[in-house]
Amino acid sequence: MALPLIILSFLAVLAAYKLFQRLRFKLPPGPRPLPVVGNLYDLKPVLVHCFTEWSQIYGPIFSIYFGSHLSVVVNSAELAKEVLKDNDQQLAYRNRTRQINMFSKNGMDLIWSDYGPHYVKVRKLCTLELFSMKRIEALRPIREDEVTAMVESIFKDCIKPENKGKDLVLREYLGMMAFLHITRLSFGKRFMDSNGVIDQQGEELKGILHNGIKLGNKKSFAEFLPWLRFLFKSENEALNKHDQRSDSFAKKIMEEHTLARKKTGNTKNHFVDALLTLQKDYDLSEDTVIGLLKNMISAGMDTTATTVEWALAEMVRNPRVQQKLQDELDRVVGRDRVMTEADIPNLPYLQHVTKECFRLHPPTPLMLPHKANTNVKIGGFDIPKGATVSVNVWAIARDPAVWKDPLEFRPERFQIEDVDMKGTDFRFLPFGSGRRICPGAQLAIFLVSSMLGHMVHHFNLDPPEGVRPEDMDMMERPGMVTYMRTPLKVVPTPRLPAELYKRVAVGNVNPLPAAGSKPKGSSSLTMALPLIILSFLAVLAAYKLFQRLRFKLPPGPRPLPVVGNLYDLKPVLVRCFTEWSQIYGPIFSVYFGSHLSVVVNSAELAKEVLKDNDQQLAYRNRTRQINKFSKNGMDLIWSDYGPHYVKVRKLCTLELFSMKRIEALRPIREDEVTAMVESIFKDCVKPENKGKALVLREYLGMMAFLHITRLSFGKRFMDSNGVIDQQGEELKGILNNAIKLSTNKSFAEFLPWLRFLFKAANEALNEHNLRADSFTKKIMEEHTLARKKTGNTKNHFVDALLTLQKDYDLSEDTDMISAGMDTTTITVEWALAEMVRNPRVKQKLQDELDRVVGRDRVMTEDDIPNLPYLQHVTKECFRLHPPTPLMLPHKANTNVKIGGFDIPKGATVSVNAWAIARDPAVWKDPLEFRPERFQIEDVDMKGTDFRFLPFGSGRRICPGAQLAIFLVSSMLGHMVHHFNLDPAEGVRPEDMDMMEQPGTVTYMRTPLKVVPTPRLPAELYKRVAVGNV
Repeated sequence: MALPLIILSFLAVLAAYKLFQRLRFKLPPGPRPLPVVGNLYDLKPVLVHCFTEWSQIYGPIFSIYFGSHLSVVVNSAELAKEVLKDNDQQLAYRNRTRQINMFSKNGMDLIWSDYGPHYVKVRKLCTLELFSMKRIEALRPIREDEVTAMVESIFKDCIKPENKGKDLVLREYLGMMAFLHITRLSFGKRFMDSNGVIDQQGEELKGILHNGIKLGNKKSFAEFLPWLRFLFKSENEALNKHDQRSDSFAKKIMEEHTLARKKTGNTKNHFVDALLTLQKDYDLSEDTVIGLLKNMISAGMDTTATTVEWALAEMVRNPRVQQKLQDELDRVVGRDRVMTEADIPNLPYLQHVTKECFRLHPPTPLMLPHKANTNVKIGGFDIPKGATVSVNVWAIARDPAVWKDPLEFRPERFQIEDVDMKGTDFRFLPFGSGRRICPGAQLAIFLVSSMLGHMVHHFNLDPPEGVRPEDMDMMERPGMVTYMRTPLKVVPTPRLPAELYKRVAVGNVNPLPAAGSKPKGSSSLTMALPLIILSFLAVLAAYKLFQRLRFKLPPGPRPLPVVGNLYDLKPVLVRCFTEWSQIYGPIFSVYFGSHLSVVVNSAELAKEVLKDNDQQLAYRNRTRQINKFSKNGMDLIWSDYGPHYVKVRKLCTLELFSMKRIEALRPIREDEVTAMVESIFKDCVKPENKGKALVLREYLGMMAFLHITRLSFGKRFMDSNGVIDQQGEELKGILNNAIKLSTNKSFAEFLPWLRFLFKAANEALNEHNLRADSFTKKIMEEHTLARKKTGNTKNHFVDALLTLQKDYDLSEDTDMISAGMDTTTITVEWALAEMVRNPRVKQKLQDELDRVVGRDRVMTEDDIPNLPYLQHVTKECFRLHPPTPLMLPHKANTNVKIGGFDIPKGATVSVNAWAIARDPAVWKDPLEFRPERFQIEDVDMKGTDFRFLPFGSGRRICPGAQLAIFLVSSMLGHMVHHFNLDPAEGVRPEDMDMMEQPGTVTYMRTPLKVVPTPRLPAELYKRVAVGNV
């Protein structure tokens, strides 16, 4: 009699409290809860689908009751930012159920601990020690071993005669790989022998993990109605038994490692050894060590296998993507070796596929709930203290308001949007954000990319017989981690030589040296070297501290000792610096080794650099390589401002790039442009090339090479059959070697005091310099002899220089061979890519060309003044794709102030012309290719408008700008007039890769491929051949 009365009394109190809560707080809307059970009976099995449906009904933020517990779900990027950034600290706690308390040792781990001193300490341990880039790199052999072991296992099974053409369940292989990988990382031990048999300890651990998953998925009312726990004794006993079993296993492993370390004195890189080594330093209890080990295994196993399974399912459903990824792998890795993690940075499409999979199929689609430790407001609604907030990452990543065609698996979207997975873009949060972001994200990205790359490189993946790709089951299974509802079955067909399917077996990772151990056979120099370096570093650190105290330097990323910010840099510097300008402001500092460089990213600050303080910042910072190439600054580009620079600048402006000489050299330009058109026409009308795409960079590059060498040397290095002569091949080899040397940066460039360690690089530079000098001197001798014989001088540069050598007192070392080859090729390639991506612009330009030039003759440079839209298109390309997006650095020859900050003497200042030209504060719709903007704004390219600086400004503006504008306009006009340019088959214009390749000059990352279709009479595709001018 008493029990029902007690229950009814409790329910009455609970109802009164809920009513009070609703009256006191403005809670988000949501489905109406029932007494006691809340919304438990409204939930559908796959929570993420259920919540996404409810967000369509109740809005992007709604309330739901799990029993009597209030939970709030947010479903938009804006609200996710409020949760994870604006109110991060107030919502950094965890809500632990009975099960979770058992698994996490009452929150003594990382994942389930409340935010506070313990969390900060353990988080620091994970970030600086367990998941540091140094440890991740040290553990790389284990990852590559296990990935290749998985490939070998699949290969052996799929080539069995009885399995020919049959499908395999990939989850079994992926799951085993993830298990072996995470246990080796955690315990330093492989629980499988060479015959593929799991040992006794491994079977025990598998049993514990499976039982943990079983208990985790088995939700009972006791989890949501804690006051009824006394009715669920059997479940409590099962949890206690599981906890004891898992603790016993972990303690046994820890004892084994403690004993092994005592015997050998060595420590290894795997997690259990690292935790035992650091236990004292970080004041870790035994419960924390056990909790962290459980975190590593539970978080790193299922999520990896799940993500790769989804990714491979998408490969099977989207053969176009699979083929495109295989093409990239074949091109970069080849088919005669296996891929390694070192290849990943050179595989952009693989990175995009990985990102797209993390977007469509985040491993934890509902982030672990964040508990409010105080009352807080989200989206205008009250979140009472103790309530939990969940972020529906799955819904946000499929929101058509922030993603175009969100349900389509289209990796190309990340070629346009350079979105990272670091939790700063709230549309894309596979690893969370803020204080509770996953510390092992980078390890997961490496592993998923490696597994996916290996699978697609080694196998063609097809659906089972009778199953169409579009009929595959792509629904999720209920659970915190989103497995595919139906395990993926594929027919894998090997596509590489059989010897490449062998496991790259490794032993345990090399141990870290024990404290106090000494290398054998060290010479006195080796022993002294660390002391010398440390002494130098101490002096350097003291100087840097003095510099920081004396000067008010711009903010910027924190530099490391010696290397500065070298490890913070991303491959495409201009994008890296533009991102940093969003964090640190329009002016920031960055250290290349010990050298201070300042980057400015706004038009106002560019004016301060290039006009207001032009003379103080007109010097150059020359590295070892640049000193070799520039003959110690005896050229124009790299010379310091002074009498020599003024003299050579005057020579260039009044003589080499005068309008008179540019006009005299015009026949060469028109000859080479029409020769390029003829070459493309001949190739595209071949029967075997009908409808096929051509790589335009090959034609543009050859045209630029022939043009600039004729301008420089007065000689065409190609015969009438299109064959480069011996001298031309030698020059091409020199130019290619120079590019290779300039892009091959070593620490010696940034740490000049360590140059003695890089003898090979010095020798390569010296050898290249001798070869280049020998070629130039030979050319000069030929021209000197020819002038003596004929008494004539020509308009090309080498003759002009030899004629003016005495008048301008030029030494033999003055190197005036222009660097205009790459810049021309790059600019026209970008311009044509924009034509293909923007058919409206291309058509409008063709209409103008047809109207002004007609279709019965070829365009000439005389037509350009009458082609205003062509001029606007050229300007728009120079705006969006400046050939040198970061101007060559200006060195301060005295202390100077920019933007209120101090720039010390000797520091360099770079102007981010790329960022300024895409700044929405000074350009309307800056990322849109819209030439019409120049019909309204009459902006020139002379360096007087600091929003638009493709050729620089001030004392160091490019003297050859007008020649470049003529040539780019002519090449672009001819290409669009002569051809219809369409994307390669199967490639949509909006999917083209418009990202940059790393380097001083910004090539397109993926060379432009187009299908050119002739649109003029055939007789207009002949070269307008001329002799020497």
